[in-house]
Amino acid sequence: MANADDLYGTEAFRGLFEGMHDSPKDPVLVTYRLEKTLSEYGGVNRGVCVIDENGLLVEISEFSDVRETKFGITGKDSTGRVATLSKEALVSMNLWGLTKSFLDHMEGMFTEFLRKNQGDTSSEFFLPDAVSVQIKTGLVEVDVVETEGEWLGVTFPSDREQAVRLLGSKVEKGYYSTSLATDFKESLI
Repeated sequence: MANADDLYGTEAFRGLFEGMHDSPKDPVLVTYRLEKTLSEYGGVNRGVCVIDENGLLVEISEFSDVRETKFGITGKDSTGRVATLSKEALVSMNLWGLTKSFLDHMEGMFTEFLRKNQGDTSSEFFLPDAVSVQIKTGLVEVDVVETEGEWLGVTFPSDREQAVRLLGSKVEKGYYSTSLATDFKESLI
């Protein structure tokens, strides 16, 4: 699973593939250092990860309005309290390799969420919360792959210019084709 408004980079997808290949029964999460995932145009949401000595995810805590301030990097936790976050913290950018058993458990959680929040259009089902519940109840172990690769989000309209520059340079270097849609269609024939 990947967000449509994020450019994750080759290294991240390679890590995801290798993680799923090495441990096909376990979900895999690709993480980035927090400092590499901030926007200069405003606050962003980030899932801050706690990882054990075996490289397994212990929990994810969702923070909103994460941004660089004169006090360092700050964000609001689920209660609205402002916290200072380490620039070295590993964060989820929602690049996951999910398994059928994980999704089966999550389906039940989502059904319950819908039942409890019927009619409340402001409620949100957070994937990090669903993951944390499954970890704490021993239903899954989540392998974590840290990437040092590039990442670029297109959260704000101002992020578009940087994304266009990055993708343009990739096309110029021959990394991407000038017509991905045409290439994809031709590969299907």
